[in-house]
Amino acid sequence: MAYERDECDDESASPLLGGVSREATERKRWLSIKIMYLVMFLSSVAFSILISSISQFLDHLDNASAHEEPSGGMSFLGWVIAVYSIGQFVGGPVFGRWANVRGSKEPLLVSTFLNIAGNVAYSFSYAPDANSARHAIILVSRLVVGISAGNVAITRMYASVATRYNEKTRVMSLLSAAQALGFVAGPVIGSAFSPLKFKSFGVLELDFCTVPAFFSAVLGAVQFALIALVFEEVHVDMDEFEETAAEKKAAKEAAERRRAIYGDRLYNDDDD
Repeated sequence: MAYERDECDDESASPLLGGVSREATERKRWLSIKIMYLVMFLSSVAFSILISSISQFLDHLDNASAHEEPSGGMSFLGWVIAVYSIGQFVGGPVFGRWANVRGSKEPLLVSTFLNIAGNVAYSFSYAPDANSARHAIILVSRLVVGISAGNVAITRMYASVATRYNEKTRVMSLLSAAQALGFVAGPVIGSAFSPLKFKSFGVLELDFCTVPAFFSAVLGAVQFALIALVFEEVHVDMDEFEETAAEKKAAKEAAERRRAIYGDRLYNDDDD
């Protein structure tokens, strides 16, 4: 897969054309980096948005399936929360390898689709037809959402290749801030739906336990559209780093030669 490089080709060598080309590429580059901030934020929200309601949701499912074996209480709750991290543990290396081979866009789209599918499946575990499969649906859906969160590896990888040396610290810090903000915002968003009462629309049953997952799926759909329509993979020109390093090495060697010829004192006076 070809990547767009942050450099002007021979055709745009003139100041006018070259300036326009570079300016447009810079806009694309920073817009794509900002989309990575959003991906990191929404991946964290997908984990934490259900934290405030999962326990009650499992109680509702046990009450709805009173004739069946109980889910296992706190033990099952622990698995529902842990399986997300297991999925992310699996998804991270897979999506990272995929991005190395095919570029970032494909695995980002697939991981976002998995996020949407997992949240929708979680919401439909209330459906009457689910019956004894309800708890399995919850486990699998959270596993799928966890796998989708492996895209955090892609965001960091892309940030590393789309930024110049003097930009990396700031961009990586903002990615971490977006991740932390998502962990904080998720429970706040989830608790905002707590006043909602149970309403049934056929197989679709909505309340404060399922609406947060649907809301997360809607955010995922917005993210999917941005990646599909707006995101463009732009790699900075690594030649500029090599050129800068060569210039510094040449300047150091020249300074050493001057010092050897003229001596430290004359060299220092010349610097003054």
